[in-house]
Amino acid sequence: MGRDSRGPARRGWSAHEIDHDYSGDRDWNLNPEEAKDILDLLARMSKLDWREVKALSTHSKGGSRPLRHSQSVTSICTDAQRRLSDLEIVVDEVFRLRHGNLPRLWGYLSGAVFTIVWWDRNHRIYPTEP
Repeated sequence: MGRDSRGPARRGWSAHEIDHDYSGDRDWNLNPEEAKDILDLLARMSKLDWREVKALSTHSKGGSRPLRHSQSVTSICTDAQRRLSDLEIVVDEVFRLRHGNLPRLWGYLSGAVFTIVWWDRNHRIYPTEP
């Protein structure tokens, strides 16, 4: 990804920090549908710049909420915080790309690049219900 003839640099992504060693809800043992969902999500997002990505929202009875946004590391589950430390990923915020109701692709932003860490298929990194 990068510049094209239509204007500013497009958003990019990197897979060099994927947490391959994790075993559990956010592992990378993907079924074919999950792999397709992730690639489709990345393809859709790569056509947008960061301003456009962050402006995407969903509407529900509780109002409008962002589909893709940053999240303080201190607000995610303790296990995910511990894994970031184990992986020696030092960031204050992680970023999530929502796909449908539950799945989230988690990573962090470094400039215009989204570095992928986890596929949270069951919405466990930042659960919204007790």
